[in-house]
Amino acid sequence: MAHGWFERLRGVDKWPFVPATVISVRQIVRGNRRGVGAWRKISFSYCCGSQDFDGRFFVDSYSSIYEVAAGDTFDIQYNPRIPSQHFCEEAKSLFFTTRVIILLTVVLVILFVLANAILPR
Repeated sequence: MAHGWFERLRGVDKWPFVPATVISVRQIVRGNRRGVGAWRKISFSYCCGSQDFDGRFFVDSYSSIYEVAAGDTFDIQYNPRIPSQHFCEEAKSLFFTTRVIILLTVVLVILFVLANAILPR
């Protein structure tokens, strides 16, 4: 799997994979007729050694695991030092990544404007 720079910085690319089993799926936002803007909350469990862990995340309709149902499985990665920390590349989508990039760009522009307004010339 191709991890982004932030995941590699956190060391996620070295975390082991385990199967996660979907416990429940709840529709949060319906979206428009084509499903655009739809969100679901996916709750799941996974096992590391002899311990079971639960997790959840929100996925949009562009995610590859948007259509999962209770009982389905998918792969996640977990932090071997803190097994309750998990990551799922499939939960991300291009739509989500684009929104993050736009948000970061807006924040940087605001900081730049504020810095120019505050700093003496």
